[in-house]
Amino acid sequence: YTSATATLNSVYQDSYTGERNTYNATTTYDLNIKDAHKMRFMLGMNAVQYTETGVWGRKIGLLDVTNPQFDLATGTQTSGGGHSWNSQLGFFGRINYNYKEKYLLEANLRYDGTSKFPGNLKWRWFPSFSAAWRVTEEPWMESAKDVLSSLKIRGSWGSIGDQSVAGSLYI
Repeated sequence: YTSATATLNSVYQDSYTGERNTYNATTTYDLNIKDAHKMRFMLGMNAVQYTETGVWGRKIGLLDVTNPQFDLATGTQTSGGGHSWNSQLGFFGRINYNYKEKYLLEANLRYDGTSKFPGNLKWRWFPSFSAAWRVTEEPWMESAKDVLSSLKIRGSWGSIGDQSVAGSLYI
């Protein structure tokens, strides 16, 4: 409530409830061929659902600012509230390849959908790739291991999405 010196003192109250449910499922499979070619395959799914419901009310003209209650105010009462819901669903996969602990490759692919966007923007593919070379695993680097425990050169590229917008943006 506002103070006794304010022109219009009032009482205000709100109540909001939010519920978030998250479901994740992943599986992996490792393949090792002669300890030289190591591969890991991973598949997964992620689902998130969020619901928020709320109400609020305000009444002006408190009779006693030391006892702010709706029943003890004589002015105009206003109220409102809202309900919002959004969800996301994603499927993803990853393949890792490791040749003799020297050469590393990784490929990722996501297919994500969100309720926040209209039909033509709802689902998108998000790929990423990386390659690395563990230089210190080369035989000619053996003499440097006393002073250099690890040296890896890595490059990567990827695409990610962003859904940090209001759920009502496209309504």
